[in-house]
Formats: sequence, C-alpha cells, structure tokens
Amino acid sequence: MKAYLLTLTGAILLSAIVSVLLPDGKMGRFLKGMTRLFVFSIVVVPLVSLFHEKKFDFSTGETAMDAAYLETCAELLERADEREIEGYLLGEYGLESEAEMSRKPTGDFGREKVRVKLFFEGIFEPEAHIDMMTEIKNVLEKNFGCLAEVEWQARSESS
Repeated sequence: MKAYLLTLTGAILLSAIVSVLLPDGKMGRFLKGMTRLFVFSIVVVPLVSLFHEKKFDFSTGETAMDAAYLETCAELLERADEREIEGYLLGEYGLESEAEMSRKPTGDFGREKVRVKLFFEGIFEPEAHIDMMTEIKNVLEKNFGCLAEVEWQARSESS
C-alpha cells in the first residue's frame, strides 16, 4: 500500500510539473492530457483488480549491498586515516610512523582498530618512550573512537 501511495503521489507531482512547464499549444495540451491519463490509470488499476477478485500488489524490489564497492570505499577511507595519523605524528611529535587503520566495510564504515608503529632513533629501549606511546595511544583512541595499538621500533630494525 505504501508503494502504491508513493507511486500515486509521484505521478501527481509529475503531472503538476508538466502542467506548469509546458506551453499552451497543441503539443502542451497533448502532453498534459497524457500525464492526466497516466495518473488516472494509476488510480484505476487497484479498482479493476478488486472487481476481478485478484490481489493487487505493487511489489518492490530488494536492494543488495555491493560488497566489493563497500570494501573499496572502506580501504580508501583507511588509507586517508593512515595518512592523517602519520602526518599528525610527524607534525606534533616529530616521529616517523606507519599507521594501519581497519574499518568495517558496511554502510557506516565504522573504525575498528588502528595500529601504529613508531620509529625512534638513538634510544633503543622501549621503556624510555612509554609515556609518549601511552599519550599517543590515548589521543588516537579519543580522536578516532576505536581501539589503538602503539608499538615502538628502532629505526635500524625497520630497514
């Protein structure tokens, strides 16, 4: 029933727009008459089906999500987040990093988890940077609203 009412409303709106936009010449009157006939047919179809004792049904199609498209969109958003995180860490802390964001390939593309590998030069003990790593973890969790993992790696280990 809802689909029928939406179809009828759309046809009436289309008819009104055609009536306003078309000129009053022969072609305009013809097209206005055709749109009125179209609206009339939409109104009459359910009544005819009642007289023939058939069930009237405006079936609506089902929409399916395009998984490949959603995955591609999620990957693009992940790459953008990763660049944003790496730029932030370089600008704010002067740290080179590798970020890895994971998002849900659904309609909302919610963030699931962010992993960041920090590269420190000079000091090779992770304990020396634990306060900075904890601060970065807290900032990432707050700004991105998901679980964050931050790990330390000496520059010589990454090559």
